[in-house]
Amino acid sequence: MTIIDDIRHAYRLTVGYRWNFWLACLPLLFLLTASQLITVHTLHNPSTSLNILKIVIQAIIAFAMIGLYRFGLLRAREQACSVFRTVWDVSQWRAGLAYIGVSIILTAIVTLGVLLIGLLGHYILPRNVVVVLLLLYSLFIFLGAIFAPFIILDGRLPWYKAVFGSFVLIRYGFGEFAQLVVVTLVMLIASVATLGILFVWVLPMLFILTSGMYLRLLNRAKG
Repeated sequence: MTIIDDIRHAYRLTVGYRWNFWLACLPLLFLLTASQLITVHTLHNPSTSLNILKIVIQAIIAFAMIGLYRFGLLRAREQACSVFRTVWDVSQWRAGLAYIGVSIILTAIVTLGVLLIGLLGHYILPRNVVVVLLLLYSLFIFLGAIFAPFIILDGRLPWYKAVFGSFVLIRYGFGEFAQLVVVTLVMLIASVATLGILFVWVLPMLFILTSGMYLRLLNRAKG
């Protein structure tokens, strides 16, 4: 299958689920907005209680995010599902905790790399080179870990190995993965160009498209 075939297949799997997907996203959008408002407020008026509330909100957001990946995985396997129940299923709290753990690991990896590149910039490299290296390093880590949530949901590896597992999977289809990244970028740019109208179709489709790529590379790794 070509990437165009993948897009068409993901689109077919999105039909009938699009509006339910966004209905499930409404509480998540509210929480994201609340978290941002708290961040802005505490910059000028530090508050311990608000910071604790922000941590709780971000934890709930993490649980919802793993639910969105679960939706993509179910649809990529052509399984019917209730989107709202899938995204906000509290019985999957272990996957949510694992996702938070992986997020912390990613943050630590990125922070360590940024510090090392910063030291190089302080003693050796010019500032513009440092900026480019920082961008490339961050993109490399976050793109390389793109399949980590699916590995968590499948339970094929301990959660703390999910990032490593994602990088290993990409080795089984780097060219296809690169096409996925380019297509995702094009879709997001098109969504912005249409003032967000296309985003209604694009976001749920991207979860399914990425899930399909994960399943293909996983099958190839098994074989």
